[in-house]
Amino acid sequence: MKTRYLTAAETAKLVRAALKADFPGVVFKVRSSTYANGAAVDVWWTDGPTDHAVRASVDRYQGADFDGMIDLKIDRPDSLVEVNGVRQVVSFGADYVMTHRSYSEAAKLNAALQFERRRGVEYDPDHNYTPDGGTADWGQHILWRDYLAPVDLR
Repeated sequence: MKTRYLTAAETAKLVRAALKADFPGVVFKVRSSTYANGAAVDVWWTDGPTDHAVRASVDRYQGADFDGMIDLKIDRPDSLVEVNGVRQVVSFGADYVMTHRSYSEAAKLNAALQFERRRGVEYDPDHNYTPDGGTADWGQHILWRDYLAPVDLR
């Protein structure tokens, strides 16, 4: 079977379709970009599924991996996927699919309220919290990790 080389835009269409199937009702913004010696697809959304769940859905559309130990991009082998209803061997047009999750003000407020109920103290965004209630250089990380990460929808 002959390999079909997809553009970054064609790869972005496959990413959109996968997200729609895996997370119905969630609004995603998907954009492709090309740059010297490569291309990428970026995915943005607010609240909803975790970054881990979205990455699990779209990782298969990356055309490369990066090995930071040797500072090297490694092309992935061609993949057998369905494109426009036809199973084809393809080479994806984007080296990487990058995910970007943001939080609404309502989600941040809800997380702060949960924090206050569980910890019994008023949440202060300028205070550095640790899991055991002490202080450290964690900033707001504890709020995001413990109170803004919903159960995966997948």
